[in-house]
Amino acid sequence: ALPEAIRKAEGDIASKVSKPDRTADDRQKARGLIVLREKWLRLSEAAAKMPHCDFHYRYQLGPDLMLPEFATLRQITRLLAARAILESDDGHPETALYTLAIGAQIARHMSETPILIAVLVDVAMKAIIHRAFVTIMFANRDRPDIVITALGASHGLESPPNLLAAMRGEVIMGRAAVDIVRREHSSSRFIPEALRNKAQEEDLRNQMTDAWDVRFLQYQIPAFRAIKASRGDAMTTYRSLRTLESRDESFSGKATYELNEVLIAVYSQAALKMARCAAERDLRTTLIAIVKYRQQHGQYSDNLSQLPVPIPNDIFTGKPPIYRRTPDGFILYSVGENFKDDGGRAKESVKDKKDTDIVVQFPVR
Repeated sequence: ALPEAIRKAEGDIASKVSKPDRTADDRQKARGLIVLREKWLRLSEAAAKMPHCDFHYRYQLGPDLMLPEFATLRQITRLLAARAILESDDGHPETALYTLAIGAQIARHMSETPILIAVLVDVAMKAIIHRAFVTIMFANRDRPDIVITALGASHGLESPPNLLAAMRGEVIMGRAAVDIVRREHSSSRFIPEALRNKAQEEDLRNQMTDAWDVRFLQYQIPAFRAIKASRGDAMTTYRSLRTLESRDESFSGKATYELNEVLIAVYSQAALKMARCAAERDLRTTLIAIVKYRQQHGQYSDNLSQLPVPIPNDIFTGKPPIYRRTPDGFILYSVGENFKDDGGRAKESVKDKKDTDIVVQFPVR
């Protein structure tokens, strides 16, 4: 029930403390916010310790289902990330990594909700945690014990969302939407006005909804097969789903496909976001190896082949991530969802909509 304006203001306070140029005033405001929301954080930590989460949503509401918990839990994740960074700044990086583990468990709980938006919220929450993890890693780059602890903490962030489970919920909600139109055209706010006008005649409405139901399932069945066949590989999943979407896009505007245009989520984009999550995981693994090399040799490696452990390839290219030494540090990055090397340009803010790389850089720019 927190008003959006307050949620935005508090989100800005929590986000500022994660930036490299955070000031003493930024820290003080963040500390005050964490004290203000201490009850939320205590409740969240207790809930995170439970094995599973089920909000008991009424999926039969279809497009009318509201999900207010999602915004709240993203906000709590920002607070946990801010708290972790402050704990690290105060000389308690072990506690900070534990705090991030709480956020990761909340993200896992979110992805148990079997609808696509839950997968996207899970990925967004893990991205918040990832940025805080990198900040804490750099702040404690001279401590071998924290490198070991960080490796375990990074593994705790790795559980990927279950896209197949999310699609099951999408099928239920999509067919619920068809039933809503079939029962009562006046409640069908989610369909275009021209279709609502057609739906006023009962016989025509029954024909329309029968056809929509068939088209909806004709899309879902091969989508399920494609995901199962990919065996969890995010890029194979993405390419298969994108092929299906391209096929359906060719029917845009044609009779009997109208509801698909309203209801079919862009599954391939969800697979791409999951791939981004995997890329962040692999960059964390590589970062830990780079920091460990510096501790052992007194300088950062000149290239990734000098590192003593195998380095995961960039999930988007199948090649090693891009790594360059800089005069006072290094830059490491994946090309990201646009499959293009943007020269190591990272997002300037969460609201940055430009195509960018996924970057880990020291010193942080």
